[in-house]
Amino acid sequence: MDGSLVARLNRILSSEHSVAVLEELSRGFTVNDEVLKKLGIERRTLYYILKEFRESGLIVKKGNKYKLSILGYFVYNVENELIKWLRNKNDIKLINEYINNSETFKVTNALLKSLEKIIGVSSLEPVKVHVEYSTLVESLIEMINYSRETVKLVSRYIDTNVLKAMLEAAKRGVTIWLVTDKVYSSARAKYYLALLSNMETRAVARELFTLKNVLVRTANVPYSFIVVDEDQVGIEVPDVFGERNFILGIQFRSPSIAEKMAAIAEKMYQNAGQDTIIYSLLNEVGGS
Repeated sequence: MDGSLVARLNRILSSEHSVAVLEELSRGFTVNDEVLKKLGIERRTLYYILKEFRESGLIVKKGNKYKLSILGYFVYNVENELIKWLRNKNDIKLINEYINNSETFKVTNALLKSLEKIIGVSSLEPVKVHVEYSTLVESLIEMINYSRETVKLVSRYIDTNVLKAMLEAAKRGVTIWLVTDKVYSSARAKYYLALLSNMETRAVARELFTLKNVLVRTANVPYSFIVVDEDQVGIEVPDVFGERNFILGIQFRSPSIAEKMAAIAEKMYQNAGQDTIIYSLLNEVGGS
């Protein structure tokens, strides 16, 4: 994560009251006298903490009830795991030895074992968190470039360089499943027009969307994700307040999660419709 977000979370969670509120939010609550009594704080203090949490993307509010967002649950679980570590002097001593010996790989493995325990998966390998959309795209292209069998991409965005990477993968024999977001059809049409106005990218689009091993449809896409070779996974965490803006992306390797996400992608594809806009535009502009 970038320094500003980490610094903000560190400041928020440095308060004993904030940690107590975070714990209570894991179960969800409405602001009432019972909650205030349990937390031992004044109403205005609680509202101030909730405002800080909300601005940091840690919580969502439905009606009068506050609860943790996806990012909030992640932070809450990591915070709990850290507290457990701090209570175990042997673990701290062991980690210090790793750091002193510059064996960062072992420290990473120790962290990943805790993360596996938190989210209930196995065979989880190094996690990357992208807070900039540009770095997420770079990583996405790298994943596609190294794909061997399948790429299943469900995306709210369309990027020219990603399309190029998918075309090269398809030429290698990789099967591409692409589900685009149909919510903003006018914005998608404008993007396609811009794409097809350039001779090079028009050729990419024409070849990509006409290959037999490239399956393209459109549906309502609440968040973007990718599964490569039923092994690598990338998941977008969008704005939880309904503005659908990109907040961060998480990338990792886990066959168990990849299997579940691949099944979701296939189900979305089966229930999706044909992306008629791109095919209509391709027919209108003619050959490259």
